[in-house]
Amino acid sequence: VFIIQSFVAQLVGKGRAADARRYAWYGLALALAAGVLALLALPLIGPVLGWFPHSPRVHDLMTDYMIIRLTSVAAIVGTEALGNWFGGFGNTKMQMRAGILTMAVNVLGNWLLIEGHAGAPAMGVAGAALASSIASWCGLAYLYLEFRRAPRAGAGPTEWSWTELRRVLRFGLPSGFNWFLEFGAFALFLNVAVAQLGTTAFGALNVIIQVNSVAFMPAFGIATAGAILAGQSIGAGAHDAVHRVVRMTLGITAVWMGLIGILYLAFPETVMGLFARDDAEAGVTASQLVVVGAPMLAISSAWQLFDAAQITLSETLRAAGDTAWPLWARVVLA
Repeated sequence: VFIIQSFVAQLVGKGRAADARRYAWYGLALALAAGVLALLALPLIGPVLGWFPHSPRVHDLMTDYMIIRLTSVAAIVGTEALGNWFGGFGNTKMQMRAGILTMAVNVLGNWLLIEGHAGAPAMGVAGAALASSIASWCGLAYLYLEFRRAPRAGAGPTEWSWTELRRVLRFGLPSGFNWFLEFGAFALFLNVAVAQLGTTAFGALNVIIQVNSVAFMPAFGIATAGAILAGQSIGAGAHDAVHRVVRMTLGITAVWMGLIGILYLAFPETVMGLFARDDAEAGVTASQLVVVGAPMLAISSAWQLFDAAQITLSETLRAAGDTAWPLWARVVLA
């Protein structure tokens, strides 16, 4: 559904913003389909996780979390679809507001449900999953209400064009598989290679991946904004402007991720210490997590500038409608 932004941005650049309305409904239809597939997959979660070398406790916790979390797949995809629809018009504030709402609800839900505050049940990992799922649906509800209120959205679904929907799938599926391979490679590495090294190493690398999102996600947001401007320039026929947008976007993402990389390199123990805690049941201490994780976090500083370049260039290629090249590059890398 990220490809919806590319179609909308190019239509805006061509002066055909009214034609973009249909693409939001295509995105919501894809979200519904993804949600149904996720629900059908729920019985498979426990058996599939059993293929990996986790301890029985970790397996059970992961199964509980995933079963609850996957009930919000439709909301997650729908939020991305509508957020990218607004983004194609240059209105990225809508998705930001939805993200802030989702985060606030998630934080409150975690506080209530993980350890059982304010009379709520202490559900542990399952509580974290439930809080995240509720938060995801709240984010979608906000964007859907704003979409229906938007002048470009109208009162209801417009007439569909199956040719347009096929083009969404044609260009969107390679982009989706690109992301699938990006996260799938990490997930496979974590659950097969790292899981055999024990709970401490497994937990440490999970923390590092989350910490790296501090560098990655803002840069991805900037790269996406650059892709919107590139798409609008392409739609308007101003192809020479695309190169200027790419240079500007890459400069910003490189500076941000480079600075965060320096922080990881200079203070890895301090950063890891923010997430370390003793877990007697799992046999992990906070000091063990820091000792194992700090060198890995320092090493992660080495790829920050390369990541900034690939994020910027792959997003610009998506805006231009080239989703195949990043996919095949990812296949080789994965």
